[in-house]
Amino acid sequence: MRTSFKFALAAGVALAFSGTAFAASIVAIPNATADLNEKIHNNNSGAGNAITLKTMPSGYFVDYSSTGLQLDAGNGMGFAQVTGSSGPGSGFDNLTLNLQNVNNPTLGASAIHFKIDGLDVGNGRNSYSASKWDLIVYFVGGGSQSLSNNLFVPNDKFLVTAGMNEVISGLKFFNARATNDANVTVDTDFRSLKQVSFASVLPMTGAVPEPASWAMMLAGFGVAGSAARRRRRKFVLA
Repeated sequence: MRTSFKFALAAGVALAFSGTAFAASIVAIPNATADLNEKIHNNNSGAGNAITLKTMPSGYFVDYSSTGLQLDAGNGMGFAQVTGSSGPGSGFDNLTLNLQNVNNPTLGASAIHFKIDGLDVGNGRNSYSASKWDLIVYFVGGGSQSLSNNLFVPNDKFLVTAGMNEVISGLKFFNARATNDANVTVDTDFRSLKQVSFASVLPMTGAVPEPASWAMMLAGFGVAGSAARRRRRKFVLA
């Protein structure tokens, strides 16, 4: 019995340190697809490298940030449409959407629905059409997953869904590219991120524990089991 327990403990610790596999997915979706339960609104947020928007109907605060070009959410109160702040038609080169902050530190999502489009470059024979972009999905409790070479689609609509036992805490949009008829690719910007909605999740302590946490828990069980056996042995000898 003791040997079996030690083997199970060692196997559990090895599994815990082997890393966490994430399985989020992204798909282009039809125009008729319904919005999810929480919708991100403008909230009179204005412009800047960091802006905070508000959801309806629950009133969660959601942070948008960019390390490059500034973002602009305008001054309305409708469904948020975030663009660049450099004037009409301007875009942004990267954007991170974070569901968690001091106002809602445990907020997450099982799925996020949005519209994203890119800026075409040049004109005429030197024109490049927005073609691909990359995404990082962040998870509650730590960890992330890259979803690369996503194609821009005519209706701009996508759905990112978390895998089993995962909760999404944020998304990062970056590395938009445009391609010409000769299949030459250049960098471009995103035109806008809009109509973001998500299926909200409020985990008590986050998602699945990190590998190191599992290892500590399993090791703790082993120490507790050994202590209990020593106490029983002393009691019998007495």
